[in-house]
Amino acid sequence: MDSVLQSRKVVETVEDILRTFRCLDEPPSIVDVWFELARRHQVIGKSCHDTRLVALMRASGVSQLITINVADFKRFRGCGGLSGDFSSC
Repeated sequence: MDSVLQSRKVVETVEDILRTFRCLDEPPSIVDVWFELARRHQVIGKSCHDTRLVALMRASGVSQLITINVADFKRFRGCGGLSGDFSSC
């Protein structure tokens, strides 16, 4: 598949995602929530990115996340991870 076709497929996939799922704005409180979660769970390294997603969820009142890495979110009580098969994406 050439790069133009790959690029079009990426655009189509992202457009599908944006039509299907709600994108969250970052509220000002996310920094405080993120820091508290990182401190409480002793988060370091790449796990900081997952922690930031959980902070955004909590600051926005979201209780579930669709992910292919449910195990990465188990440390956060009240964060229900829903796995999915995204092999077609």
